[in-house]
Parts: sequence; structure tokens; C-alpha cells
Amino acid sequence: MEKFISKSTEQTPYITLDPENGIFEIRGVSRPEDVNKNYVPVVEWFKRYRNNPNETTSFDFRFDYFNTATAKLLYDVLALLEEVQNDGKSVTINWYYNELDLDMKSAGQEFEDMVDLPFQFYSYKA
Repeated sequence: MEKFISKSTEQTPYITLDPENGIFEIRGVSRPEDVNKNYVPVVEWFKRYRNNPNETTSFDFRFDYFNTATAKLLYDVLALLEEVQNDGKSVTINWYYNELDLDMKSAGQEFEDMVDLPFQFYSYKA
């Protein structure tokens, strides 16, 4: 499966989906004017990935900020990863947050409550 890379801008995060090297990450700021333009390709990529996933998928989320429109599409990605896990593959979500940004930690905990996936939380200093 081809890897997917989207470079960051002031409004959009850096995204790498590279199953060959086991790199799955979204990091940065996500407040695109057109959230569908930015995330529908990611959701579509995961729909294809779900058909032939790696034995282990470890996904890193490291947001400085994301808006509510982004949250909906992040949930869609997590739901697809939940399907991968339900098919017997290993999936882990690594949620990174600035140690001073407890709202971002809380956002990760809310996602954890919405899906049946193991989340690991990691704080870092800015």
C-alpha cells in the first residue's frame, strides 16, 4: 500500500501514513478551512488499509490544537482502527500532549471513551 504524506501548514497538521515502515502520525495544528479536503483522503486511505493492515499498528497523535470539525474526522479514523483491531490485529494509540495543556489530554481521554482501543498518554515539555 502506498504511503500517504501531507506536509503541515499554519492551518493543517503534518500527516504520515507509512505502513511499510510502521509510521502512522498526525502532529501539529489542525484548523483547516475545509476539513474534508484535509481529512477525507486520510479516512479513505484507512478504509483501504483496513483491508490489509499490518499485524501491529501504533498511531501517534501529537496535536498542538485541533478544532471541532477535525475532531469528527479523527473519530472516523479511530473507528476504522477499531475495525482493524476487531479483525484480530494489534492497534495502539499514543496520545501526546503538552504537560501544560490538560485540555488536550482530556480530548484524548474523550476519544478513548468513544472507541475500544488501547490509548497510551505521554506528556512532554514545550
